Amino acid sequence: MSPGPKDLMDAVLALSPDIRYVTVAREGELTMRERGRIDCGGLEYVVIRYGNFYQVVRPIPGGRLSVAVEPHGDPLAVAAAVGGPLQGLLGGRGSEGGR
Repeated sequence: MSPGPKDLMDAVLALSPDIRYVTVAREGELTMRERGRIDCGGLEYVVIRYGNFYQVVRPIPGGRLSVAVEPHGDPLAVAAAVGGPLQGLLGGRGSEGGR
C-alpha cells in the first residue's frame, strides 16, 4: 500500500529544512503542506529533468522560452544566464515576475 499524502509530505519535509512546501496530486485530489508564509514572488523559471537532458523554461512577454541543457550541464546557471545578459532580448526583464 502506498503512503497517504500526509505521510508522503511529512517525509519530504523531513529531508531538509530548506524545503518550503510540498504538494501531492493523486487521484484528482491536491494536498499541500507548507512551512511558514509562502510568497512565491512570481515565476522566474522551471527546470524539468528528462532522461537525456534538462529543459529550462522561462516566461517571456507573450509566451515562453525553452532551452535544452546537456545532462552534464548546469541548468540553474543557464537559467540565470538567460535571465541576465539576455534581458534586453526578453523584453527588458528576465521573466514576467523578475526580481
